[in-house]
Amino acid sequence: MRKSKNRSKIYRTFHNRIFEDRKIGGAAVHQQQALVLINKGHATGQDVVKLAHHIRQTVADKFGVYLQPEVRFMGEKGEVNSEQAIS
Repeated sequence: MRKSKNRSKIYRTFHNRIFEDRKIGGAAVHQQQALVLINKGHATGQDVVKLAHHIRQTVADKFGVYLQPEVRFMGEKGEVNSEQAIS
């Protein structure tokens, strides 16, 4: 139970204080889901990668945890390593 409470506390801190209203170019953090990136209009792939990198690095600096992307990243020549793309 304690582990779950700690996760909830980290999530609330993460969402409410770090990434609320955060965006780069047309890519933004969803207002109700802090770990969901959305296209607010005309986002480029670079916008998404830069925002994902910023989030990953900020979480690592604050909590000592590196987030791993759940999505697949596609480049000009096919799939790329998503974790490397945002590192």
